[in-house]
Amino acid sequence: MAKMSGKKQVPFKAMKIWEIDRNWKGKDIPAGGEVHPDLVRFKDHWYCGFKETGRSRIIRSADGRKWETVKLMDWDGAFVGRPYISVTPEGALMIHTWIKPLRQADCAPCSGPKHDRAGNDRPAAPVKRYYITLFSLDGLNWGTACAHEADLGFSVTWHNGVCYGVGLTGALYYSCDGKSWQVLNRKIFPEREAALSMDPNDYANIPGTKRTACNETALYFNPHDDTSWALTRTNPVCAILGKSAGPRYQEWTWHDLKVDWNGDGKLVPAHAAMGVQLGCPVMKCLSDGRVFGAGRADASDATGNCSLATLFWVDTDAAVLKVFAKLHGYGGYSGVVEHEGMLWVVCSNNTAGSGYDVFLIKVKIP
Repeated sequence: MAKMSGKKQVPFKAMKIWEIDRNWKGKDIPAGGEVHPDLVRFKDHWYCGFKETGRSRIIRSADGRKWETVKLMDWDGAFVGRPYISVTPEGALMIHTWIKPLRQADCAPCSGPKHDRAGNDRPAAPVKRYYITLFSLDGLNWGTACAHEADLGFSVTWHNGVCYGVGLTGALYYSCDGKSWQVLNRKIFPEREAALSMDPNDYANIPGTKRTACNETALYFNPHDDTSWALTRTNPVCAILGKSAGPRYQEWTWHDLKVDWNGDGKLVPAHAAMGVQLGCPVMKCLSDGRVFGAGRADASDATGNCSLATLFWVDTDAAVLKVFAKLHGYGGYSGVVEHEGMLWVVCSNNTAGSGYDVFLIKVKIP
């Protein structure tokens, strides 16, 4: 049962669908860690993708109970990122992810600016990630990986036959086939001061570049007027909501979000309610027209640090998130799909120190 404050409680059922192999320690990467799963329904089957200690795995199931591996992405000398799954308008299953070489010598020179903002020479920084897409017509047989230059580290959204995604540095990309990508807007993010990254391999450590406070972004398109909304993780205010008119999406307006955390109508700033940057946000529309989202919040206490998966309604006009389910005991990043009056959510458990497994949670739609 979901532990919700207030009168409205949303029940959920959780089931482990995959146990991460903690004995597989290839590539000098410690076993365990968050798995960041994603979920999609394709041709009467469920497909779940997740990270698995340096590699990525795609599994599928007809009923959500019995799962089998249909794709294992494992490259020698490289770390494979989170696999995002979507369905193309042509009826193919698409995976997009990134690959990071573990050796500096395997990184290609950067083709970006050779000077900083002051006009001073700077060394050519290495490209630390390569981006790929893969396709399958049946979910079992996969074509050759297609490499591209769009830095798509987050989810993508198909709208009117076109695929859109926001890059790590805030560029808005589009593609008609998921293979060739073009820049539609070089930067949609607002300028914000950002905290320093603690990751020495962070791409933002390239000399001469300005660190951005915005990164992980989910896009939603209004089917009636083509307006695009962007739910974006940011530091230090947790999350912001952007809006732009189609079809070019050139001008964006942004608002800091407020959160109704307990379903009692009391609004507080997003960072005050969630306690951490909204991890890998999800933003989608239900079959009844309501817009909902998902994302990581903070559930740390005196006993330890852990994350909390949350589900919420998105009031785009008021820039408000109204939380309707807190999945206590489960956290990290998640994938969500509506199916037969339920929200099917894949996420990891909060077993920090012993590794994470993949869980399927069914939440009844309020």
